[in-house]
Order: sequence, then structure tokens, then C-alpha cells
Amino acid sequence: MKKRLLISIIFLIAMLYVPVMAEDESVWIFDAENYTLDDYTGAGGDVVVPDNIQGYPVQIIGTSAFAEAADVTSLTFPETVKMMEGSVGSWCDSLSDISFPQSLLVIGDGCFSSEAKLEQVTIPSQVCYIGSNTFYFCSNLKSITFEGKCPVIGQWAFTEISPDAVIYVPDDQLESYISALENAGCTASVQPSGQNAAARELVPDLENLVFDAASGTITGYTGYSTRLDIPETINGVQVTAVGNQVFQGNRFLSYLTLPEGLISIGNEAFMDVTRRLVTKRFAVLTVERSWNCRKAWNQSVLKLLCMQAYRAPCICRKA
Repeated sequence: MKKRLLISIIFLIAMLYVPVMAEDESVWIFDAENYTLDDYTGAGGDVVVPDNIQGYPVQIIGTSAFAEAADVTSLTFPETVKMMEGSVGSWCDSLSDISFPQSLLVIGDGCFSSEAKLEQVTIPSQVCYIGSNTFYFCSNLKSITFEGKCPVIGQWAFTEISPDAVIYVPDDQLESYISALENAGCTASVQPSGQNAAARELVPDLENLVFDAASGTITGYTGYSTRLDIPETINGVQVTAVGNQVFQGNRFLSYLTLPEGLISIGNEAFMDVTRRLVTKRFAVLTVERSWNCRKAWNQSVLKLLCMQAYRAPCICRKA
């Protein structure tokens, strides 16, 4: 009898140490070429997104990847994810917990709108853009904590949430957050969190920027960054221009910081950029624009160049 009891105890202890098996890769619809998770077909519950699928890193969560997944109760994203496109997990009736990675930079429009059971969320320090309607109509969302410097916040990102909601922000960023949230239509109480903002890493990606020092012009970009911060100078030479077709057809770039000394952007520089492009920080700018640039203009890429940089004036003229 004692022997059987001992065996039973050993078996139970062993079961405690059996690792939770990850879901089979077949539940993930994954675009390996663009490192994008496009869809989830699993049973739901507590869903943990893997950091790689088919041997490729999961860097982007695609549009509506988890939208209307009624049985998903929690979502945990890996530290490889840098960007979430629009409506990633909207209208998930059972979703009550979201764990964002510290690697996350961009949260797209309407990502987690209409989550009736979501009560709290923490926005990691590296997030630099939160799209419009991101947490719109999360009627029970009561606690939102920001860890980093104030990001760009889209319209209605935090509206129609709980009337008792409190947004906790870094002490040294309180005024910036109050202004940004008010401009976004948020009426929730904004309070200091008791911590200062964690440092936000810049992404100059110099090894993939092609630079013509003689003219001060960026003439090419060969990288895959979600965020790119073009520096004021490269090897001591001021950056004054972005040349023709530099970012044409880029499938990854979503947040771009332009230097204060930039005075012109060349023809078709952002044509066929796949992602919505948000830019910040520049003064008077001349945009060379031909008929072929109109596709980019219609996709709001060049329009955002004019509007997102602290209302800086932008002069657009045909080439």
C-alpha cells in the first residue's frame, strides 16, 4: 500500500513538471516572406503566439489575425513582435488579458476595439504609435498603464472605455500624455504612475542607409526595420535630403523620424510603401512630386508627412 502511494505521489509530482505543449503550427497562417502572422485557426483559450514559425521570426501581427475569435481568453505575444496592423484582435468576446512584448513599436488602428471583458492593459516603453480607435468601446477597461515616453496617439484610441478608467503615465511625461490624450478625445483621468519613463531606443540603422555625403542625401535604404530614426548627421555630414525612390516598395517601415535639418524629399520616395507610415520631427519640407507619386499620396503616406510632424508646414510641388 505504501509503495502504491509513493508511486502515485511521484507520478503527480512528475505531471507538475510536464511542459505545456505549444499549439501545432497548423493553427497559424503565416507569411514567411514578410514575417507576418495573418490568421489563427486554433481552439482559443489562453493563446501564446510563438516567436518563430517555419523557422522564421514572427515580427508582424497581420490585419484581423485574431478578430472575432470568440473563444480566445488571453493573448500573449513574443518578444520578436514589432508591429501590429489594424483590427488585430477586435471583437473578441472572451478576451480578458493581453500581454504585449517589450519589443513592440506600433499598435495599429482599431487593434483591440470592442473587447467587453478587457479590464486592464499595459503599454510597453518602446511603443511609439497607437492608432485610432485602438481600444475604442472596451467598456470595462478600467486601468491603462504606459511605461515609456508619450507616443503618437490616434483619434478615439481610448474613448468609450469604463467611466471609472484611470490612465497611469510616467511622472516625467504627465503633461505630454494629458495633451496627447485630450487631443485624441480621451476623457479618462490621467495620473502619474510613480515611475519615470523607461528609455526608448532609437533605430538609426546606419549600416542599411545609403548616404551621399557630397549632397547630404539619403539615396537608398536596404533594411527591414519597423521603426527608423534618420540621424541629424552621418559621419559628421548633415542629412538634408531623402532622394528619389529611397523607400519605394518597403514592406516593413511604419514609423519614421526625420531630422530637423531635412529640407526635401525626392520623387516617389515613399511610393508603394506597404504599411501606414507615421513620421515625426522636421520643419519646412519640400516634397518633389510627380504623377507617379499620387499613389503614395492617396494612401496618406505623403499626407502624413505633412500632418504628423507637430503641424510643421509642408510645401508640395510637382517635379
